[in-house]
Amino acid sequence: MRTATLITLLTLASVVPAQSPTTQPAGFANSAGEWVVESSTGTRGDGQAFVDMVSTVVTISDDRISWVEKWGTDGKGKTNWMRVSRKLVPKPDVSPDAVDLVADGPYKAWSRVAILRVDGDEMRLCVNFPQGPRPTKFEKAGDGSEFVVLRRVKSAGG
Repeated sequence: MRTATLITLLTLASVVPAQSPTTQPAGFANSAGEWVVESSTGTRGDGQAFVDMVSTVVTISDDRISWVEKWGTDGKGKTNWMRVSRKLVPKPDVSPDAVDLVADGPYKAWSRVAILRVDGDEMRLCVNFPQGPRPTKFEKAGDGSEFVVLRRVKSAGG
C-alpha cells in the first residue's frame, strides 16, 4: 500500500509542474529601473505624494520604490530634500494588480494601498491612503485616490 501511494505521488509530481508562489502583481513584471512621473490626478495639499512629483524620477529595484522629494525649507529659505523609499508588498490574494507601498520606521503613516500595472514603457499606479479603499481601476475616483502615469526612462543606448 505504501509503495503504491509513493509511486502515485511520484507520478503526479512528475506530471504536475511545480508552481512558485506569486511574488509580484501580474502587471508588475519588468518594473525594475527608472521611471519619470508623467501625470497625476492628485490635489495639492491633500497629502497625495505624486501630484508634486511630475517630471521626477522614481526608481524601482528589488522590492522597493524610491524617489527624492522636496521636504520644506529651512530657516534661511533653502530647500530641504529627502530620499523617500517604500517597500512594495504584492497582495495577490486581493487582486492581481494589488500592491502596498509600505513606509518604514516613523513614516508608517505615509504607507499607501495601491494597484500597479506595467505595460511596455508605461506604468500605471493608483494609490490611496491606508484608511481609504484600495483602488480597483486605473482612473481618477472620488475616494481620495491618486492616479499616476509614469514612463520608463530610456537608457542612453536604448
